[in-house]
Amino acid sequence: MEARKFSYYERKPCRFILRSGKQIFGIVWSEKQNDDINYFFSSAMEYMKSKITTANKSNEGAYPISLDELIHAEFLG
Repeated sequence: MEARKFSYYERKPCRFILRSGKQIFGIVWSEKQNDDINYFFSSAMEYMKSKITTANKSNEGAYPISLDELIHAEFLG
């Protein structure tokens, strides 16, 4: 998925289809670290928990993901 197209789905609960054909449900977001942009995936529940606790800066419960692995996304309700 292109970064431009991804920005439409960023930080919103979605169903994602991976290149392998697997479907995952959750939230994907980007974070800039130094000069790199890293992308992470987690369930909606884990994402909300991490944003409520401001001390959590380590993306605990989040998995790194490459935009190249995402081939389709659609919003959930």
